[in-house]
Amino acid sequence: MAKPLHVRTEAWLRGSHSFALVYRFQLQALLKESDLRIHHQEQPPLHPGQHDGVDAGFSLGSLEQVEALLVAPSYPPDVIYRLVSPSKLACSTSERLVCYLVTELGLGITRLADDGNDIQRFEALGGMIHTPSRWSKQRLIHGGFKPEHIAVIPNGVNPGIYFPMASEDIEAVRAQQGFTPEDIVLLNVGSPVWNKGLDILVQCFARLRQTNRRLHLVLKDQSSVYGVGVQSYVQEILKPFSHDMKEIALSGIRVIPAFLTFHAMRSVMNAADFYISPYRAEGFNMPVLEAIACGTRPIVSAIGSTSDFCHADNAFLIDGTLHGPMKVQDRETDAHFEPNPDALFAILQALCQSDPRDRKLPLVEREKSVSQFHWGVAAKALGALFKDMAASQ
Repeated sequence: MAKPLHVRTEAWLRGSHSFALVYRFQLQALLKESDLRIHHQEQPPLHPGQHDGVDAGFSLGSLEQVEALLVAPSYPPDVIYRLVSPSKLACSTSERLVCYLVTELGLGITRLADDGNDIQRFEALGGMIHTPSRWSKQRLIHGGFKPEHIAVIPNGVNPGIYFPMASEDIEAVRAQQGFTPEDIVLLNVGSPVWNKGLDILVQCFARLRQTNRRLHLVLKDQSSVYGVGVQSYVQEILKPFSHDMKEIALSGIRVIPAFLTFHAMRSVMNAADFYISPYRAEGFNMPVLEAIACGTRPIVSAIGSTSDFCHADNAFLIDGTLHGPMKVQDRETDAHFEPNPDALFAILQALCQSDPRDRKLPLVEREKSVSQFHWGVAAKALGALFKDMAASQ
């Protein structure tokens, strides 16, 4: 029997940072791989209070199993897997390092830690970058990494958490939220930052809401994570509109609390008719995949990270313009996609006339996506990468 591969993970087990969420999902799946032995090494938080949040419903197994992860073995690891932000590339000559690194707009925006920004040394020592999308890989190549040192392994979805609910349960959730079967409910849980495109969404919604009062927009507050409240951001976006237009738009916008368990998020995603993300740049965009797993069809940018798992059969694609390197809000970006507001308006206008019974994603398309993009698939690909790294020593 082959000797199990020893992997030391350097990451965050707690907190609401996106890297911590990705890691915990990965870890759940990696622990099921019998030929891997995981030793977790908790990393210092980015800022005080980062680990104060609740776990949103994660379960890594029994207390004994979790404690076993924290016990360092007497022998060195075969591979180190590091998931922290800013990303740290520093390693010794004896280490085989895989570093999780994802960027939306390029390395001019995504910081590397001060003690580990030597890309050439990292690659000379055989280091590998794990990034979750082809879009992110292209940004990393533009930033100086060689393609052969970048492995694209997509993030996944947990179908045990995100799945289509029964129609009567969806109706009950919608009724509890104050929505009727005739209402068209749009959902977005992204943060109010420029690359997420929330400004494009809110402006387009405000225009449509003037003539379609059945249209509603549900947003998630992110102030606890990003320090920017969605309500104040929406008010700022709507400033150019007249008082009456603004009031009509605001009457159709609902902001849900900053914290939701995964099970509560499943209900919210099922209750929505469409998940909408007119983003300019994303590293992966996990909520879109989670919405698909819930049977909720997404409306997303035609070019970007979601192109890896969104297409005309399972999503509505928003046309726009791809931009190369430029300065945006005093920041040097590598590339971004600017969704066409009129294209988004046309999609939503057509969907407002659609039959409510036809809005959910066909089950066959949901199953195709989940079978290709779940955390078990990601864990097996990661395990194969770890083995290749160990074999190359």
